[in-house]
Amino acid sequence: ITSEASAIYSNEVVLDCPEEPITGVFDVAMIRRVLENIVSNAVKYGDRGAPITIKAENNPENVVISIHNEGNPIPEHKQKEIFKFLNTSNGTGPKKLKSWGMGLTLVKAVAEAHGGYLTLQSNKETGTVFKLVIAKFANKPGKVKTSVIFDYDS
Repeated sequence: ITSEASAIYSNEVVLDCPEEPITGVFDVAMIRRVLENIVSNAVKYGDRGAPITIKAENNPENVVISIHNEGNPIPEHKQKEIFKFLNTSNGTGPKKLKSWGMGLTLVKAVAEAHGGYLTLQSNKETGTVFKLVIAKFANKPGKVKTSVIFDYDS
């Protein structure tokens, strides 16, 4: 993901990841899609000249993946709203960017389907960090799929 993002975007993309393999039961395609979504948002809404850092922490029970970017912070009153399904942006922000309101809803749903969660910290001093925490063994290996339910209210 980092090499592809480096080839696509002008921002430097930095990977901070342990050398040892991270093992668990994951839907690799969905985790990849989630990371691509967060990285593309970091480029889209972040500072064009600043690096984007992807950090992976390999803990005994879970994996923590953080994506950090600099730039205008997400206003505090919008930080919970951006995870709501079809909560669109009409392009009124500084960059006049529009949003469909589906990407971060998917990110949150995938985190929860992996027995984890998604957090957001965004302020002017430290930038924006999306932290994806996924349990390594919440799911069993095989072809059983987890259902995803979008909650319009939370």
